[in-house]
Amino acid sequence: MQNINNGLVLDTHVLLWSLLQPEELSEQIKHKINLAQESSQLFLSSISLWEIATLNFKRRINVYEPIKDF
Repeated sequence: MQNINNGLVLDTHVLLWSLLQPEELSEQIKHKINLAQESSQLFLSSISLWEIATLNFKRRINVYEPIKDF
């Protein structure tokens, strides 16, 4: 997770935890993510989508909806 000009860029790890296992994130991190989302300053790298698709294909994670809708 990285701050860029008051925006927040989530790495793949934090993105997956926030969506699939939010209990793994601290309350402080959840709060920062929520604030960034509310101000339209929450971002992720396009490579994260590829990493998630690859992890799902290799069955290292289980995404319960089609990747294209994720």
